[in-house]
Amino acid sequence: MHVSGREPVYSTNGVVCSISPQAVSVGLDILSSGGNAFDAIVAMAAVEAVTTPVGCGLGGEPFGIFYHAESGKTWGMTGSGRAPSLADREYFTNRGYDALPLTGPIAAAIPGEIHALESINHRLGTFSFDRLLEPAIRYSEEGFPVSRFNAGAFAALLNKLNLFPDTAAIFTNGGDAIREGQILRQPHLANTFKKIAQNGAGEFYEGDIAEKIVKHLNDGGSLYTRRDFSMHETVWYEDPISCDYRGRKVVETSPPSQGLMVLEILNILEEFDLSAMGFYAAETIHAMVEAKKLAFADRNGYMGDPDFVSVPTMELISKPFANLRRRSIDLSSAMTSPLAGTLGLPISGDDTSYLCAVDNQGNAVSFIHSLSMGFGCGSVAGSTGVLLNNRIGRGFNLIEDHPNVIEPQKRTMHTLNAYMVFDNEIP
Repeated sequence: MHVSGREPVYSTNGVVCSISPQAVSVGLDILSSGGNAFDAIVAMAAVEAVTTPVGCGLGGEPFGIFYHAESGKTWGMTGSGRAPSLADREYFTNRGYDALPLTGPIAAAIPGEIHALESINHRLGTFSFDRLLEPAIRYSEEGFPVSRFNAGAFAALLNKLNLFPDTAAIFTNGGDAIREGQILRQPHLANTFKKIAQNGAGEFYEGDIAEKIVKHLNDGGSLYTRRDFSMHETVWYEDPISCDYRGRKVVETSPPSQGLMVLEILNILEEFDLSAMGFYAAETIHAMVEAKKLAFADRNGYMGDPDFVSVPTMELISKPFANLRRRSIDLSSAMTSPLAGTLGLPISGDDTSYLCAVDNQGNAVSFIHSLSMGFGCGSVAGSTGVLLNNRIGRGFNLIEDHPNVIEPQKRTMHTLNAYMVFDNEIP
């Protein structure tokens, strides 16, 4: 966890939150200029794609929860990419793989970031899409001072950054770590943003940018085609999954997001008197950890792309199921290997960035985007300047009949999830 230590900045036009000070400044500027929370989140996410390269970018994927105050409606959004149409388990096992690679283009999924941002803008925004991309273009072209957080990431993952020349050329000092305070410029990424601002997100999925990214992926062993990219879509759904927790409604992103796991944890913990047990008391932390173990086991046993597998979502987030799972918790001892249904497969080593925005009309956004692991697959797609995710490698497996085994056009179970808490139907 990164704690900035900075004091909050107050505004009369709304609230925004980001790890990136540049994104916060842009978000507040959008709100003070008459934009809404949805405009702010698009501009902020685009800026974070420049200023927080370890955790997110145009080569990543987003999920979100969106509350529209005027209509009182709440939507969930899935921006994850699908596996290549030609990729299946046998393709990898026949070539000697016992697990999917975590680095290189072969590990990347179709980036859903910019498609999702344009979709948010068209659906809920008030400013033009090109205007919202202007700050990201400026920061990528003119540069920004590297923060302590970014400098730490560059140093910690230097070996990964040096695996690929195009990546090292941007994110290292000739093979050495970029230091705090240095100015980081990304001119290739600026050009990509400019093309998108001029021609729309279609440029990324069907135009010149798509051609370059697909070629880069194929040169690195990936099976993606231009058609795979042109078929990509952002999925919206009304009334996302939710649970009641101590009188408040908690709304989460639906599968393939692992949001149901958060709801299961809350349901398990609801019958514990956490207040009486004590804030940060050993017994309280133990109960939380044990509930999380059970929910992770259930996620790993049942979760997958609902277009391919039957995910028992409503059962997993039900109170009776939580009551059953709670019986496994012993407040005097720790579980070592809790099981859910069949399998429990650990997935670790991620990096992610979270954003939120609320405007003076009451609109609210909870938004999360990621490259999966730190700096994704480590590979920048040549002259596009786009650092690609490694969601295929990190998310899928090669276990036959497992709900998360790789299949053509399948979305992996996704660690990303965004939530929103409602009190009397108001966030």
